[in-house]
Amino acid sequence: MRLRISHPVIALVTVINLAWVVASGLQSPGKVLRRLIMIVAFVVFLQLMLGTLNVVPLAPVWLQIVHLFMADVLWITIVLLVAESLTKATEQ
Repeated sequence: MRLRISHPVIALVTVINLAWVVASGLQSPGKVLRRLIMIVAFVVFLQLMLGTLNVVPLAPVWLQIVHLFMADVLWITIVLLVAESLTKATEQ
């Protein structure tokens, strides 16, 4: 219950920072990097929608689990994006 206010604020700050990082990666993306950027953008949007839905009906358990699962998907996708970006940077 203590995170009811701070969690959405931290999430929005994180989304803004993530958008800046992803936008900086768009300068010369390859095919794989572009696809990963699109997946990250989609998962972030979906995660924000799930988080908003989580607050409205006072977070049913199934929705919390889906929200947590999407957080894991987002984390894995970001790790893949960074790994691909670093691989592309070392090739140049």
